[in-house]
Formats: sequence, structure tokens, C-alpha cells
Amino acid sequence: MILGCTHYPLLKSVIQEILGDSTFLIDSAEAVARHVRATLEGAREEARPVHRLFLTDASEGFVRFADRFFGEFAEFPKPEIELVDLEH
Repeated sequence: MILGCTHYPLLKSVIQEILGDSTFLIDSAEAVARHVRATLEGAREEARPVHRLFLTDASEGFVRFADRFFGEFAEFPKPEIELVDLEH
């Protein structure tokens, strides 16, 4: 069973207990993270990554957090932050 929603991993142990050991659970977040890591590691020598963050609300607090988070990883450039209007 693929846990395809963001909150299902929080319930992973309960779901596993109900379904039993004969059902294998796949955490989609872990699978995506492994794929992204492999892709980035493969592309590391080809080009520097460009990070773009798409937000519906770019509060000053989030912008400071993003600056601090990406600042810890000097090899990555600061991300572009773009506002998205969900009504359009």
C-alpha cells in the first residue's frame, strides 16, 4: 500500500497494525526524497541547482527561515521565492 497523502506517515504504525505484516507500506515522502537525492547527486557535477520556492503567502518569517536554512548550505544559492495565486 502506498501512503500517498502527507499525513498518512503519521499513522503508519497504526495502518500497519490494522493491515498486518503481509501488507508492505510505502511512504511516498520517503520514496520521493530518495528519488530527488539520487537525481541531485547525479546532476551535482553537471550544473548547480536552482531552488525555487512557490508559496501562497510569503510571510517575512518564512523568508527569514528560508534565508537561514539555505544559508547553512553554502554550496546552494539562495532560493527564488515566488508567490502563487491559487484563484487564477
